[in-house]
Amino acid sequence: MNRLKPEFVLRLSLAAMYLYSGIDIFTNPKSWTWAVPLWLKTFLVNLTTETDYYLILFLKVQASGELIIAVAFLLWFLPPKLVKWLALISASEMGLILIFTGVDSITFRDFGLLGASLAIFLIYREQH
Repeated sequence: MNRLKPEFVLRLSLAAMYLYSGIDIFTNPKSWTWAVPLWLKTFLVNLTTETDYYLILFLKVQASGELIIAVAFLLWFLPPKLVKWLALISASEMGLILIFTGVDSITFRDFGLLGASLAIFLIYREQH
């Protein structure tokens, strides 16, 4: 019987999270404007007279990136080197969220996601 590998669980878990958030951000971007740092939100809103245009565009680009990461974590045939760098991008995103969104009632979740992303990076760094 094959042993369940830790990277399988980590990749599947992160893929599920990124699929959920990516789909929800893409289909309901206005409900995610709270997650955009105030300085960035202000900058994006002031770019045009169409109040939310660039803010919504930013969130849809963010959602697209998260969906790409989700699919990449699910594709087991991808080169390990690519997965390693995607995990580092994921960890960077979680780190930036922790830095720029601040501490609130869901901060604990971001620490776990940061740890999972770093674990995948370290596993693939050691292997490849």
